[in-house]
Parts: sequence; structure tokens; C-alpha cells
Amino acid sequence: MILGVVLFAIGVFLLILVHKNKYEETKLYFMLFLALSSLFLSSYLMFSDVSLEIIRRKALGFVLGGLGFLLTFIYPTTSDYQPVGMSYAGVFIGVLLLIGGIVMILF
Repeated sequence: MILGVVLFAIGVFLLILVHKNKYEETKLYFMLFLALSSLFLSSYLMFSDVSLEIIRRKALGFVLGGLGFLLTFIYPTTSDYQPVGMSYAGVFIGVLLLIGGIVMILF
């Protein structure tokens, strides 16, 4: 688990270096290959002992939570082109999705 976290940090660091600095093409491709292989290996090491159902549930929880956050806090400000009552429906659906996403992430 610790090795997976270290490899993930190295992969993200290499991606940041590639983004910030201008390298020649061969060095750039080599660093990208190292970063991506490090990220894939770290994800395998971190999630190999976790069942696929748990990973799916957590990913769906993040998607539902993000959509719920969007509907709860961003959707109500669009009263320029829709009736005001629709914002209440958006907030209600957003709160439901946000709570459902949080529950899926935590449990």
C-alpha cells in the first residue's frame, strides 16, 4: 500500500514536471511513459485487494455527489431563462443526489 502511494506521488510529480518545463521530444515521451506507468502500477497496487464492487460504488458516489453539488449550489442561479419555481426542484434533486453520493462514498 505504501509503495502504491509513493508510486502515485512520483507519477503525479512527473506529470507536473512535464507540464511546467519544456523538454525535448524524446525526453518528454520517456517522462510521460514513466509517469503513466507509475500511475497504472500504483493504482494496481492500491486497488488489487479491493473488490470491484466497492470501487464502482465509490466512483458512482463521487459522480452522484458532484452532480448533487452542482445542482444544489450552481443550478439555482440560472433564473434568467427559466421560471423561478424550477430552481426549487433543482435544489431538491441536488440535495437528494448529494446525500446519496455522500452515503455511497462513506458506506
